[in-house]
Amino acid sequence: MRLLDFKFTEYYHKYIVFEVDALTERCKEVIAVKEEDCFALCSNYIRQDGILAFPILSIGKSVEDCRRGLQKNQILGEFELEEIKDCSLTFVEATPRMVRKNEFVLKEEFSYTEEELFVLRKDARLDGVRQFHRPDFVRVGILDGTYLYEYFMRVEELEMPFINGKLVHVPKSDKYVYNNEHVKALPIFFAGAYHLLAVYVGEKMSKEEKEMVESIQKGMEEELGISYRTLKN
Repeated sequence: MRLLDFKFTEYYHKYIVFEVDALTERCKEVIAVKEEDCFALCSNYIRQDGILAFPILSIGKSVEDCRRGLQKNQILGEFELEEIKDCSLTFVEATPRMVRKNEFVLKEEFSYTEEELFVLRKDARLDGVRQFHRPDFVRVGILDGTYLYEYFMRVEELEMPFINGKLVHVPKSDKYVYNNEHVKALPIFFAGAYHLLAVYVGEKMSKEEKEMVESIQKGMEEELGISYRTLKN
């Protein structure tokens, strides 16, 4: 199995041993690397620049014997997804030592990440629309008349039932939407998968747009028999 065979929420913050062969050479400034050290135990997190990264906790000669360097407090190195996406992998149960060593990685991630964003990273509905290397970037459909155009937005918060964010990577040639415009999107289940459909794009909602958004929210509350405000509180 490879990382490409799994959804983001299935491996985010999990402990994984990758068969990386000579890539363990990256660790030689921190630890002596033997020729047989072809496996690397990694955790994963999202860097401040939004890139998914895999810090190396230890190395070894097999999945079962991959603990060299684990006692060191220092991370041995780091992989980006492109380097290991095709490597064979094995998920492993966390030991207390793995958790302790990984604490400073998570502490750093928590220092620049809002709690709302962690909630969205654990939302499996978004797995099918995430950008592989930047999981906080998701595809969103924007209707223009009878046409549906697809863009990327950077998710920021969950305002049930909506997912809010800002547009990114908008082509300069596009004259109707722009980078960093606010998006309010609704998860739609269609053809066996979730998609995001924008119900609002812009900087400041008009009175009519606010009423439309409130109407959608109220309608879904009545259909499901819940109150989103109560759930959030």
